[in-house]
Amino acid sequence: MLHEYSKQKENLLAVYAMLEGNKSNIVNQDLKVELLEKKNSLTNDQFILAIAGQMKAGKSTLLNALIFGDDILPADDTELTAKITFITYGEVPCYEATLYSKSEFEDLRKSMRGTDSDGDFNKLLNVSLEILQNRGFSSYEELLSKKVIKGTNLKELIDFVGKKGVFTPFVNTLTLKTNSNWVKNIIVVDTPGMNSPNQLRDKVVKDWIVKADAVLYCSYAGRALDATDLKFVQDYMLHISSKHRLFAMTKADIITGEDKLMNTIGELIDSDWNKNLDLIPSRDAVFPVCQMAVLLDKMNKENVAFTDKMEEEYDMYEKRVDFDRCNKQFLKLEIAIEKKLIANKDCNIIQTHQQYLTTIFDKQLQYFIEDIDSYNKSFELLDSSEVELKKKKQQINNDIKNLNSNLVGIEREINNHFDDSLKYIPIKEDLRKTIEVITKRLDGMTLDDLGRHAPSIVDEKLSTTIYSLKEKTKVFSDILSKGIRRIFDTQELKLEYLSSEILKSRFEIECRSFINSKIKELESELVEASNGMKKKYSDNISRWSKIWGFINSDAKAKNRGKEALNDFIAETLNPQIVKFGKMEAILLTDLRTSVTEIFKQIEDNFRKKLDSKKEEIMLLDKKVGKDIEKSKQEALLKVEIAKSKKVELENLKNEIDYTINS
Repeated sequence: MLHEYSKQKENLLAVYAMLEGNKSNIVNQDLKVELLEKKNSLTNDQFILAIAGQMKAGKSTLLNALIFGDDILPADDTELTAKITFITYGEVPCYEATLYSKSEFEDLRKSMRGTDSDGDFNKLLNVSLEILQNRGFSSYEELLSKKVIKGTNLKELIDFVGKKGVFTPFVNTLTLKTNSNWVKNIIVVDTPGMNSPNQLRDKVVKDWIVKADAVLYCSYAGRALDATDLKFVQDYMLHISSKHRLFAMTKADIITGEDKLMNTIGELIDSDWNKNLDLIPSRDAVFPVCQMAVLLDKMNKENVAFTDKMEEEYDMYEKRVDFDRCNKQFLKLEIAIEKKLIANKDCNIIQTHQQYLTTIFDKQLQYFIEDIDSYNKSFELLDSSEVELKKKKQQINNDIKNLNSNLVGIEREINNHFDDSLKYIPIKEDLRKTIEVITKRLDGMTLDDLGRHAPSIVDEKLSTTIYSLKEKTKVFSDILSKGIRRIFDTQELKLEYLSSEILKSRFEIECRSFINSKIKELESELVEASNGMKKKYSDNISRWSKIWGFINSDAKAKNRGKEALNDFIAETLNPQIVKFGKMEAILLTDLRTSVTEIFKQIEDNFRKKLDSKKEEIMLLDKKVGKDIEKSKQEALLKVEIAKSKKVELENLKNEIDYTINS
């Protein structure tokens, strides 16, 4: 899964590097620029895994076991200072703490005034300020002006996230880079516990959960999936599909009777209440784990130094847990995370890049085949008698005449084929039907049911439609490409001196390349539109909840609830019908126009080649024997050079195929 993806990605990056460093002229400078863009695109593509859960649920220890195999993330953070932490891959481990701006910090302090957290936060702040002054900072404003603090020793993180850390109150986000292979191609977003009073992060947490390819929620096994957990899932995760959610029952070693725990969770999953809300999708999404036991065992096997406290913990765990069993349970969670990340990725990135490389080589090989054919034809002219030259001149004139009429016939058939293929990609119509289904489903519910069901209905229907449209665009591309190839084969190209097979190949390659690129653009726009709709929906949930929360039998309140729902549909969903209709029209117009342009370019290109042969015949009438012999040698040399380049390109392609598939 992720390992296989990482390997394929590394192979493709190696291919791009190989082509980028190619010294021969078969990879020109323009192509190298294009290859660099593709390489950067692949390099920057990453999966997103969001981690959520209450404070003290064991998220830090779980991530230490999953990613670091060491006690890196401090587990003594506090709800007052919890922050979003980003963990990603880097050859050299390092961290970067982004501090609040002065205005953000003041907003944070204002939000806590008058709350139970205010006094505790001020105590924490006073301790930090005293230490900061000893380190040369006259005020916290002076510290905040630094904006970012960087370092390479991950053991220093206690100063930035620990409850006694000198910089802890002032840190907004933390970014860690580690050379752990587990996070290659992954951004892990460790979100603050939802019992944090910091309201500034609320929207940011939602945004990252919306963007995530998978969300892992950690719940303490001692109070597994309690009311606070379920409220978080309902408030933060209901607007994303249940297929994105996983649940880790942490610290499972502290309970007696794991089967009893899973049976209790199973009863919750099977309850009508959960089925109505679709909070926890199935038993297969829930994993009891003993993350501390796994971490301690990994550290012990890798001879990572224990602190005195961890030494005591290891001795305690060694007496009461089965490390092998804990590791097997934890491995199941790892595999499930990888499956979710891969399954929920919007595009098949690897296949897209492989297809791109295939197209490049097809085009380059086609150019060399055309050159070889052209140089061979030049040699044939030079080696012809006067009678044969006259005959070839007539053949060329006939080819020029037939070329245009043949292309007109092909273009006409392709336009007809376009019309027949349109039924496979009804973008606007599909979305219109989906919005009608959503509106009908929501309109038929009570307001209480709307609060429970609306998020999952909107997400489910939009996700299904976007996925269906993506699949239909692929079908459309395949049918269109195959149809064009079939037209080339059935439409007889009456060309004698010009190779009709070369002409067909050029059309096929150019059209296939363009169609695939347009379909990929459309798929990206569909995904972007879907994510935009889901995000806007998630931003409305809290507003709707407030309206619905006050609704009993108040008719005015009920009307306000329905108005909010109708506003959402009008503001968010209906405009997408117009937008997708435009996308559909633009796609079809682009395809029609561009295929016509491809025809025109190829027609001009081949007509020029035929005209150049006529010019060669005219020049032959003026040449003497010595000049002809010299020209024949030059033509043969050009043939050999073109053949050599073709072989070189084929060898490079074989080397690249081997690298990709190794």
